[in-house]
Amino acid sequence: MSKSSLSVPALPLALLLGLSLAQAPSRAAGADFQRGDANSDRALDISDALFSLGFLFLGSPPPACADAADANDDGAIDISDASYTLGYLFLGSPAPPAPGPDSPGPDPTGDELGCGPENLLPGLVRGSVYALIESGGAPIEVPLPGIAVRLVHLGSGEAGPSVLTGPDGVFHLPSALAGAFQLCWEAPGYVPDCRAGTILLEGGVVLLEPERISLDPGPGNEPLTGVVAFADGSPLCGHDPFFGIDYEPRIELREAAGPALAEATPNSSGRFVLPRVPRGLALEITASVEGASVTAGVDLDAAAEPSLTLPNRRPLIARIAATQAGSEVRRAAPGSTVDVAVEASDPDGDSLHYLWLPASPSSGFASLDAPSVAWTLPAVPGLHFLFVRVQDLRGGYATERIALSTSPEILFTGLVTDAAGLPVAGASVTVGPVAVETDGDGHYLLAAPGDADAPSRVLTITRPGFAPLSRVLSDGEIGATHQLTPLEALAFPSAGEDIAFTDSRGTEVSIPAGSLAAPPGVSLTPPVLVSMATFDHCVSGVASPVGTDAVNPVGGSSYLDSLGTVYLE
Repeated sequence: MSKSSLSVPALPLALLLGLSLAQAPSRAAGADFQRGDANSDRALDISDALFSLGFLFLGSPPPACADAADANDDGAIDISDASYTLGYLFLGSPAPPAPGPDSPGPDPTGDELGCGPENLLPGLVRGSVYALIESGGAPIEVPLPGIAVRLVHLGSGEAGPSVLTGPDGVFHLPSALAGAFQLCWEAPGYVPDCRAGTILLEGGVVLLEPERISLDPGPGNEPLTGVVAFADGSPLCGHDPFFGIDYEPRIELREAAGPALAEATPNSSGRFVLPRVPRGLALEITASVEGASVTAGVDLDAAAEPSLTLPNRRPLIARIAATQAGSEVRRAAPGSTVDVAVEASDPDGDSLHYLWLPASPSSGFASLDAPSVAWTLPAVPGLHFLFVRVQDLRGGYATERIALSTSPEILFTGLVTDAAGLPVAGASVTVGPVAVETDGDGHYLLAAPGDADAPSRVLTITRPGFAPLSRVLSDGEIGATHQLTPLEALAFPSAGEDIAFTDSRGTEVSIPAGSLAAPPGVSLTPPVLVSMATFDHCVSGVASPVGTDAVNPVGGSSYLDSLGTVYLE
């Protein structure tokens, strides 16, 4: 699982709306900072994520230190920074890049953000640019990466620093000044121009409509658009400072065996634009990323656009596991050492290379370019994560993580909803001997004893009026969502008559008269209430109340194949 793909636990809306978002204290120019400390209180906690969200979406004051608010160090302040902080705080995701939460210092990476009075942000402008290109006889909108955009202050005429649009054509422009601005852009092969209309910055974020920019092919040239993709459709570009992933394909236009005449970067969907392709030459285009490349000829009069397929498929990770003394473990003593191994393969038979990274800095840990590594766990109780990056040096990457607990307890958190997605309050959630109830927003938090010898744990959720739900889990579960199915009920006057009940899915229940018997010393009191729920697993979105996942005696995963389930009470 990619780190960037981690979801954060749902937070009660009352917490988001009830927080007081105060002005962040000012910071001296050139002062050291802690990345992620958006509100500059010298601590990294949930208030920093909420401070960033308030600035981005609620018009709250800007961060005093822009660099500190850039939690993922991508050179921009946006919602991904708040998500990154929440993932670190609650899911064991990697710590923010240096200077991290425990080591204040200057910014080791270069970007337009800073940490002084001159970097206070009265506003942020977000937008995107595209070009209208003919493709297959019809115009299409193509988001453009690599376009230099900047803000020009209308009062002083001062132009701010330029930023390049990203793979999806999107840009984020912070401004050190308040007032009225104009957005301008330039790039080789495009008409330099400015957006009509004034942008007024007084704090918060200004969202612009996508801006169309015009091509400038010049005399004797034609624009050319095409698409490039990996053979397996995997992402064309990757930027992840934690994993050290930084790649994107390049498109080069040249005469056969000659120097490059022009270059372009494909956008996030793989489409590229070469605005100036000269006519009358024997040309070819080459797409390359790391060690993979493909070349094709150029025909400006062809009906079909160039479609390039990079001859590479990314590595596949089958599983990752930790062992101690030859036995697979999911829990271990604080400070003990485990052997972690990843099972990975490459569909093209390429040699694979490995990088191991603990989520938190670990003294003495040394990564190996090998499918296994020794990991000494931190000497404190908790849930600890080790990540692995697998690459083929041809633009193919795969990442995964393993979590080991050194805590005596196992955490289960989540949300219980009904079939409409509304929260279910008062539902009983049990794991072994421990039981809790969901709160008014349907959330629960349960800490169960950490029995290292138990190969599995059963989480059960019940609520009157709903069919019970059970899940077999190999370990804890954070941020889950479980949906309960309502029961259909019908009352019968007595147990002394035939009971026949057909629910809305066509399931029939028949109980002959006199078949129901009460326990000794208990009499049946009419009416008889029959409640039922049918789970048709062939219908999309209808999940079994007992799940389809199971755990074998050694803790491995198994799958239960079922066509349907009926619950009756």
